Amino acid sequence: VVKRIFQMCAEGIGPTQIARTLENDKIYTPTMYEFKRTGTRLAGLNEELPYSWSVRTITDMFENVIYLGHTLNLKTENISYKDHRKRIRPKDQQVMIENTHEAIVSQETWDIVHKLRDGKRRRTKSGYKSIFAGILFCADCKSKLYFVSGDSIKSERFHFICAKYRKKGRDNCSIHSINEKVLYEIVLEEIRRVTEFARERTEEFAEYINKNSETQLKKDLKDKQKLLDKHRKRLTEVSTIFRKLYEDNALGRITDEQFQMLSQGYVEEKKQLETDISELETIVAEMRIKSGSSKNFIELAKRFTDIQELTPEILHTLFPKLKSTKKSRM
Repeated sequence: VVKRIFQMCAEGIGPTQIARTLENDKIYTPTMYEFKRTGTRLAGLNEELPYSWSVRTITDMFENVIYLGHTLNLKTENISYKDHRKRIRPKDQQVMIENTHEAIVSQETWDIVHKLRDGKRRRTKSGYKSIFAGILFCADCKSKLYFVSGDSIKSERFHFICAKYRKKGRDNCSIHSINEKVLYEIVLEEIRRVTEFARERTEEFAEYINKNSETQLKKDLKDKQKLLDKHRKRLTEVSTIFRKLYEDNALGRITDEQFQMLSQGYVEEKKQLETDISELETIVAEMRIKSGSSKNFIELAKRFTDIQELTPEILHTLFPKLKSTKKSRM
């Protein structure tokens, strides 16, 4: 069920639609499933509505790293040394221990879901949401392109314009307008053409991409990747140390106070490593795009064959960012 929920989201289906689908398919809610399995009555259990999934339950699942095989610790703390009631700690003070159990959701699916969630598509007055919303950018000012539909339900009128132009006028940027229907046809045809080229003429495609990569960019990419690998290795070491401390605490070998004292330094280091890794991953990803990561693209091209229509999954996997020039050429 968890895999299905994440896959539906990766395909562009929203939490409300997912909840409705699960209810129609008579899939037990988590609390009802646990009650049927163990007889435990968890908070929120409603035996009269065993299939009534809430949107909150769905969205909470998208943030739960347990499905990636990780464990989140130090989630709560006492209000004070006198008041032992629990409260949720800020996210930056919680500690994630990686690879504590088998993952249910792949990292790739998780990333696609979060890209879609981070760039939530705004529903217009007409009720329509564009699959391009959140990934279209102005080539000149770097602003996102704003989706315009008004009250119209006619797709011919749907279009994108530069958000900076819309907000501040033509003195700051040009309109960069492009019709969504035209854009759809252009992108679909381009994806078909490029993926076929990558599959059928692999060596020629790789040569074309690689010859357009600059030597210095490749060197910088190698250096950044080396630093990223070093940070990832250290993060794994810190996670292992923290896991052992956690086990010692759980088994009573060390007290809660000792655990807090011993783990504090690693908590700070882990937070810094995660921040550095996140920044480096973004830099490396952008550099790979610039230098032409032909091998990765060829592998993706082999996955997507006979593409009949665009989906959020295809778009975010193959082309996570599109730019529009003054002449509306992507």
